[in-house]
Amino acid sequence: YQRRVHGDPTSHVVTVRAHNFEQIVLARDKTVLLCVYLPWTPLGKHEPLKEVSRHFAPDKDVVIAKLDASVPKYRIMITEKYGVKTVPSLVIFPAGADPTPIDFPGEYNTKELIRFVESEVEKWRNL
Repeated sequence: YQRRVHGDPTSHVVTVRAHNFEQIVLARDKTVLLCVYLPWTPLGKHEPLKEVSRHFAPDKDVVIAKLDASVPKYRIMITEKYGVKTVPSLVIFPAGADPTPIDFPGEYNTKELIRFVESEVEKWRNL
């Protein structure tokens, strides 16, 4: 899969769709921060997400991804099959764990997102 936003070579955000969801998001050897967004919301602008993706670009254990929940089949998949409770939202799928997402509890900014991802990655690396 391609680790960048189409048209932005400095971003490493992976676009997730139904056909690649399991391969990317449920990879047991990676921690995945998934932005489940609606294009017209602030979360849909992806600015902090792009910064976070640049921060983690050298770390092959971390994937920063996005899923457009305005597409009905994607919204149904993420809410019904994987238990994401609200849309839009940010969730993390930790490496080495069952595919139960953890809600991002903080404020949507680069610093908080990096701290959240780093804490989840450290938990996995310390197992």
